[in-house]
Amino acid sequence: MPLKVRCPGCEKVLNVPDTARGKAVRCPKCETKVKIPAATKKRRVRQTAPDSADDLLNLNLREAEDAHARICPACGAAAAIEDINCSECGVDLITGQIAEKESARRRRGAPDPALYYRAAWVESWNFMTRYKGLAGRTFLYWILFSIVLAGCLFMVDFCERTPPKMFWVAFSIVAGMVYPGWLWNLTMKVIVATAAKKKSLGRINFDIFLNIALGFKWCLWAIAFFTPAVVFAAPLLLLDVRAYWAGLAMTILLTLAVVPTALGHMAMPVTWKAWLSPILFQITFQHIGHSVWWVLVLLTVLAVCFSPLAIAAGVYHAEVTALMQGEFIASPMTVYGILGGAAAVSHLLLGFGALMLMRSTGLFVFYNKSSLELITRIEEQKYVPKGTRLEDIDSIQEGPTAKGVAIGVSLAFVFGAIFGIIFGLVATEGTILAGMGMGILLAGMLVSLTGRIMIIIASFNDSVVWGLIVFWVPFGDFAYLAMNFNDAKWPIAIQIIGGIFYAIGFVLSLM
Repeated sequence: MPLKVRCPGCEKVLNVPDTARGKAVRCPKCETKVKIPAATKKRRVRQTAPDSADDLLNLNLREAEDAHARICPACGAAAAIEDINCSECGVDLITGQIAEKESARRRRGAPDPALYYRAAWVESWNFMTRYKGLAGRTFLYWILFSIVLAGCLFMVDFCERTPPKMFWVAFSIVAGMVYPGWLWNLTMKVIVATAAKKKSLGRINFDIFLNIALGFKWCLWAIAFFTPAVVFAAPLLLLDVRAYWAGLAMTILLTLAVVPTALGHMAMPVTWKAWLSPILFQITFQHIGHSVWWVLVLLTVLAVCFSPLAIAAGVYHAEVTALMQGEFIASPMTVYGILGGAAAVSHLLLGFGALMLMRSTGLFVFYNKSSLELITRIEEQKYVPKGTRLEDIDSIQEGPTAKGVAIGVSLAFVFGAIFGIIFGLVATEGTILAGMGMGILLAGMLVSLTGRIMIIIASFNDSVVWGLIVFWVPFGDFAYLAMNFNDAKWPIAIQIIGGIFYAIGFVLSLM
């Protein structure tokens, strides 16, 4: 029977005859000598006489028992002397019955949520020390793209003409999205792996375009998620600015308790709940203890990571204040160097702390999976072809609807007012009401511009002549409205609403 051996030189499999055992053959491909193993001799099994009945009767079973070994009476798994329950099946090692905690866990069909309080620290710490290479990569990415961002901002200040300045502004925004996008991508992967109890994360590649897109997604999510907190605290402005800031801090702290629930939904295939913090509040209150514990982990991580920067800023508080006010100090480069070094150390620690927080979030999802109302799969939808009758074509509605227009302009007004309020609080000159007016004014300009673009597109889709009339002829919009009411009604309405917003914002900005 031919024997198969592998050549150590070229890894080619050779078929050699059985007679070549114990010899060496030469590989026909690489000329390497290959030793063929010799045939193994069959060992004769020594047959012993069976034990007699007298030997079995004289055998002392108590002396044969290993007093240091302990096994589970239910599954036979090895157990330590100090164990109370079997680590494999949860059976009480003394009574042989299922332990109360294990019985409750089986009825619940999920891990014991009480274990999260310890796992949030211990398992997260072990995870951080295991994947310290990811923390180092995170720090290197921060250094790299901080340098890129600093260069872009320098070019923004250096350029005097508007076109290149706007180019570098756009490039600065894109460069600033890479680092948060990387953190967001890493967070989602850690949550998914932890919730599924995977033993490793696998290979995580750095895709700059994916990270830019995820960075913008993170910004939009943060705005949508924390906007209700800003709006809820806005009425406190009627009392006092300090009352507003105190109320805003409280509402943001409450919203932070919802963040782990939102991130759990964001890591699932269906993510719409993660964008609506008011909906997630009722889910969060079902496990408020874990949510508060997660916030404690978050605050601890942030306090430890940014302590070097806080200490440096506290020591050089007078110098930093003088530099911000444009005053002269004796050695500005020394202050910049110390603050830059402290910032680098803080972000190095943040790379490790972020991993610990990501793991804690994944454990939060794992231990509360049954109560988070996660949508873990997308329902399959079968395509059913439908024929369209000629008489039904006129009933098919195209373009914007009244509901869509109402939602769009309302969001524009709200976001404009919020950003205007923030601008009024930050600006040194002007009132908060004037800042809100400026925000609404800008929102009105954007809404009007949107309506203008919509009617230009609709008119060119109708014909080139109508497109040129709308684009160049004054009041051509209204002529197009008179002749094509269904196509032009919503773009014209959006422009009018934008003009109303502009007028309201202009009046408020003068106050």
